[in-house]
Order: sequence, then structure tokens, then C-alpha cells
Amino acid sequence: MLLLMAACIPKEPGFDFIEVKGQEVITSHRLPIIFQVPSNFTIFGEHDFIEVHDNVPFKVSSATFTSESEMLIVLAEEQLDPEGIFTYDLPMDTINNYLVYRRSGCFNLFEETEQDMKENSYLRFLKENDFNFDQGLNMVQFILINEKQSAEIVMSFVMLQTECTDTTPPVDYAKRMLSSFEILN
Repeated sequence: MLLLMAACIPKEPGFDFIEVKGQEVITSHRLPIIFQVPSNFTIFGEHDFIEVHDNVPFKVSSATFTSESEMLIVLAEEQLDPEGIFTYDLPMDTINNYLVYRRSGCFNLFEETEQDMKENSYLRFLKENDFNFDQGLNMVQFILINEKQSAEIVMSFVMLQTECTDTTPPVDYAKRMLSSFEILN
């Protein structure tokens, strides 16, 4: 599962890295950005949780937006250990003149198991909020990492499909949808 594949532990009280003001998204962690969500999207919800990858815990705030046939997911992630680093072996790309990592894939939500749900807080958040799991998510993600590699932004553009038969990543379209973001000083 590309969305978030890891063991989840309960939410730590008192952190929320994403503020949504209408169509504007502002992050407040070690990599602050501002981003304008296109007007055809509405907020589906926000979710904050702690996740563990390779025995390394980190805080995650998410904001999910939906339209009739698409989703935008913004994740603001921060290592609990300020010296910890995010690393990727992924192709590089640019959005709005910022260097980002890129990955893509398609996932049939109806194939997710109870074990997947148990281990993935984001999937549980979707399910608990009545997101339709009878579909596929054709997704392209762009990952921006801060200079110290201790925080990241993951911006995901998703085309909702009946199932994952057309897995051509919508890279150029996604880049246009996400092109309004900028890093705040």
C-alpha cells in the first residue's frame, strides 16, 4: 500500500501540523508551506497520528480533499527524533521550481484486508468517515524534504477509478493541480 504502509500507534495529543482555511492549506512543522487547493475540491477531513517505519516514529498530520472523481492528500510529517532523516530512492522531479521526489501507483481499496486496516491509521480514518472503498486509487505523490531531512510534505493527487486497470500516472495533470505550493520562511 503506497498511501501509508506502517504500524500505527495512537495519536499523540497536542500536535496538528496542518491548518485548512477554506481552500488554503498551511503547514506549521519543520517544513512550512502554503498551498491553494483548486476550487472544485472540498475538505473530506483531517487526521493526526504517530506512525512507525523501520522502528522510527514520526508525527503525521493529513488533510484530505475530494472532488467528484479526484482526491488531494497533503501530509506533513516530522521525525520524532530531530536528528532522524527521511531518505528515498525515487526519481526526482520539480513542481513550482522545487525539487521533489516522485512515486506513483494504483491501489484497489476493496482489496485492503482487516490487517491492512489495523496497521494503517490513514486507511482507518478513511473507513471511519465513510470513504468509498469500492474503487481504485490511481495516485502520483510528490515528496518535498526540508534541508535537514527531518520533515517532509507529501502531496498526493489521486484519480478515483472503478478499479486499477488504467495505471498511467497522471503526472503532468497532478503537477498543475499542485503547482500553487510554496515554502514559507
